[in-house]
Amino acid sequence: MINIRVVKCKQCSSVITSRANHDFNTCKCGQLSVDGGYFNKDTNTQCITRIIGSFQQEHLSIIPDIPVTPEQLYNDWNKGINEFKYLEKYA
Repeated sequence: MINIRVVKCKQCSSVITSRANHDFNTCKCGQLSVDGGYFNKDTNTQCITRIIGSFQQEHLSIIPDIPVTPEQLYNDWNKGINEFKYLEKYA
């Protein structure tokens, strides 16, 4: 289980993250995007390097203990599985 840093769109309430370095992910309404996902071993957290769009600090959060490994998260993006593309069910 890992922690995942997410951002929530204030327009459509999508909860998104970037699952891999080149995973450019956009919310359902297109107003917010994230990119540059990487796993920080020291904090056991999937992080985001870039957020594009309008957001406030309170829209950023970390969802703890998601039942996935960093490798599964990468494969979710790389193989187009997309189980973890939107994370509203965990937020």
